[in-house]
Amino acid sequence: NKLNEGFASRHNSDLVFNLSMAFENLLNEYIVENWSFRTRQQQESTKDQLIELIGDVNVPQIDKAIARDYKTKPLQ
Repeated sequence: NKLNEGFASRHNSDLVFNLSMAFENLLNEYIVENWSFRTRQQQESTKDQLIELIGDVNVPQIDKAIARDYKTKPLQ
């Protein structure tokens, strides 16, 4: 599946596996696992906020600095 291919190839600079693709895979797992509608809504909200703050970046490009910046922005 796309998720496994993305993480297995994370050091390939040509790889395009952006946040929206990662969340799409995650939400598909929620459907398969029959998780609650509320949980899915929370994940959608997190995705929207994250993409608004840092952009729909390629997942392998996310590092500690980006994660730390995301963590502190909503607090400001």
